[in-house]
Amino acid sequence: MKKIVMTLAFALGLIHVNAQTENTANNYNKWSVELAGGVNKPQRPMTSGYFTSTPSPWVGDLGVRYMFNNKFGLKADFGYNSFTGKNNSIDFDSKY
Repeated sequence: MKKIVMTLAFALGLIHVNAQTENTANNYNKWSVELAGGVNKPQRPMTSGYFTSTPSPWVGDLGVRYMFNNKFGLKADFGYNSFTGKNNSIDFDSKY
């Protein structure tokens, strides 16, 4: 049984090594654009007396990324996120 397991592990290891030899020099996108949107709502009170309203639909994000190679790049990201206090909360407004 031990010989079968060792043979199988060795064979799988050779297949894995062979899979890594593919040339991936320029098989990636240099430019990427990201667009996101959603809702937010903190689940717990921030502190005593402060609560958020129903889920806020004011969440947006836009990002642009340039890759120098397949591991390193630069990204510029712009986002907006907002929520306000509930009716029985102390008045507050948060924007990011």
